[in-house]
Amino acid sequence: MIYTAENDEIKQEVRDVQAARDTFTLDIYDLLADTDYKNTIEKLADQLQSGMDLEKGLLMKLGLFRTMRGDYLLIAIHHMVIDGVSWRILLEDMEQVYNNLQKGEPAVLPPKTASFQEWTRKLAEYANGSEIRKELRYWENIEKTKIKEIPRDFNKTDSVFKESRTITVSLTKQLTDKLQRNTNAAYNTQINDILLCSLGMAVKEWAGLDKVLIGLEGHGRENILENISIERTIGWFTSLFPIVLDMEHSDDLPYCIKNTKEYLRRIPHKGIGYGIIKYLTAPAHKKDISFTIKPEIGFNYLGEISQKKRAVFQHADISSGTSVSLSNKKLNAIEINSFIMDGQLQLEFNYSTKEFKEETIKTLTESYINRLIDIIQHCGMKKIPEKTPFDYGDLDLSIGDLEQILSSGKEIEKIHSLTPMQSGMLYHALLDPFSQAYFEQLTFSLSGQLDIGRLNTAFNMLIEKYEILRTCFFHEGLSKFKQAVLRERKVKIEFEDISTFSEYQKKVRLKNVQFKDRGTRFDLTNDCLIRVTVLKTDEKEYKLLFSFHHIIMDGWCMSLIMNDIKTIYTSLKEGRETVLQHTEPYSTYLEWLDNQDKSAALEYWGDYLNEYEQQAGIPKFC
Repeated sequence: MIYTAENDEIKQEVRDVQAARDTFTLDIYDLLADTDYKNTIEKLADQLQSGMDLEKGLLMKLGLFRTMRGDYLLIAIHHMVIDGVSWRILLEDMEQVYNNLQKGEPAVLPPKTASFQEWTRKLAEYANGSEIRKELRYWENIEKTKIKEIPRDFNKTDSVFKESRTITVSLTKQLTDKLQRNTNAAYNTQINDILLCSLGMAVKEWAGLDKVLIGLEGHGRENILENISIERTIGWFTSLFPIVLDMEHSDDLPYCIKNTKEYLRRIPHKGIGYGIIKYLTAPAHKKDISFTIKPEIGFNYLGEISQKKRAVFQHADISSGTSVSLSNKKLNAIEINSFIMDGQLQLEFNYSTKEFKEETIKTLTESYINRLIDIIQHCGMKKIPEKTPFDYGDLDLSIGDLEQILSSGKEIEKIHSLTPMQSGMLYHALLDPFSQAYFEQLTFSLSGQLDIGRLNTAFNMLIEKYEILRTCFFHEGLSKFKQAVLRERKVKIEFEDISTFSEYQKKVRLKNVQFKDRGTRFDLTNDCLIRVTVLKTDEKEYKLLFSFHHIIMDGWCMSLIMNDIKTIYTSLKEGRETVLQHTEPYSTYLEWLDNQDKSAALEYWGDYLNEYEQQAGIPKFC
């Protein structure tokens, strides 16, 4: 890869193999007699890394140092062409090839995934497509957030790495083990949730800020492009985007953990879209987003840096030299890199000495470690795991609304917003609780010897299959209507034998049962929203009354349900295993609906109805 400036843009060009023979150098150093070889290696490593050349494409330098303690290999690659995930791939491949060659075997590598060039080309197409436009409002709101600056000991100014220092702090191995093994179980979190929550609380304690702006790094390998795999592709995929942590209630530790987790889960595609829109999307598609927000604190969690015990290439405890030019401009006033190595969480706080005193940053690091320990201890004492809105599948559910729903005591599997039609039906049900609108009642005639027990079992198996039949609706005390799928819901068939009645009495009784059933409204929050009544009218004749609320299904569903009931009942009666066709849960449709581009739909219908001026009238009977 070479990089050239062209029309105020940086172009990257992939050279073919023949033209790229000078892409790396390998220097061998004999330090067998050097007793101070560690310092010598550090100095030589500085020299090697300072010779990178983006324009000529010299982006990789290797140094092999032979010492009295063994050989050390420095692999220095420019960050423009490799990221943290790529390093893991590269070292795995090097290990494989080295072992093959050492055994005299052909070099065998895992199958290649898509090229970096193909990925960038498809990314450019994605940048101006409809999918990325769904993120515009989210990033526009982030850019409009009012953020206070962090306090400084000296004037705010730009700094270079030469004017910075690093303070490294770490957790004990015991606490790191608890962080990895126990902490996340309490609220179904990930380690990044915990680390960022601790950072937000520490900054709040240090700077008194309710809204903490962080520049967050991600691996950038999100699954946003169709028909392309980059699992084993080497390149720089890293994404960088702003997040705003709400620390207004930082004194409430459980809430703070849950709120941080929920905030991070709602970032579209884990933040990769921010850079795409900022740098690749055409100005006409950006909605004039300013992109002026500048995080003063940067954070990156690199994961666990582990290695195989018997690997040929092991991480050395020798400095690899200065990996960043001291003349490079710092991106953030405070930059935090964190990782786990040798069973310990380590955090490196790099800060500008032109803006902060050492004791100021030490105060911040101490607060960070203390808050992190508080979270580890709190989560370790929590005996019963607690779910948050994300775990129920609804990205539009607040923590307060979830607590209100769970206070019902119901065992809930999923929670979702309502469809527009469902919202309308619930609104009318609340407006007129005694209305029979959207109450559906069907009567079927059945012939044969009916086993009511097995029929009841069949209906309950049907409810188990279709989650919409286990759904209830919440409205009281909520900011938005919600529907919830219960873990279990049962229906009990009401049975009455009227076979001894006269024909006239049978008709009257059926009418009365139908009338009473219609008059018994469904409680959309507490009732099973289907009812089944069976009247035995003769020795082998029955009337089956099936009632349901229209909010859970439409007329199209009836044939599906009745076919399934027939299949299940017949299987139960004949003692066979019940085999039903797989069906997508209703929640899949709700998720699809949530992901539709509402702005595009609004624009379409706005244009479609733009010139419609005639007043619509309702026909009247004379």
